[in-house]
Amino acid sequence: VAMGDMRGSGKIEEKARCLMVLEREEESVEAKLTILKNSHGRKGECDLIWSGDATSYRDVARGAYE
Repeated sequence: VAMGDMRGSGKIEEKARCLMVLEREEESVEAKLTILKNSHGRKGECDLIWSGDATSYRDVARGAYE
């Protein structure tokens, strides 16, 4: 996923302070959060784990499997 994928989204790409994309295969618990644009911080990727019981995601780097 890249900023080029947001082309054609009108003013969203231009005016947004932060653009994030969350990707997860339908049957997988593994996900990736990509920060494409962040006016006030870093850009990059974060690996996440889907927790269906809690209807939330957990950061793999912070012990999501615990």
